[in-house]
Amino acid sequence: MVPAGSDFRALALIGTAVGEMVLPILLGIWLDERFGWSPYGLMAGASVGVVGGMTHLIMMSRRSGSSG
Repeated sequence: MVPAGSDFRALALIGTAVGEMVLPILLGIWLDERFGWSPYGLMAGASVGVVGGMTHLIMMSRRSGSSG
């Protein structure tokens, strides 16, 4: 049961971070299939997704740690 007045901010932040990591990978897979670049699109998408997602997670954790 969710406490009264609870917002789903943490869940939204996690969903955003996962989306930032997954969408570039999916784009890389699509580019591989579309242009025959396999496996370079996947590798580029995974690199961009992991670096971007981790950077955003670090920024969010620093922001939430300094405000509390």
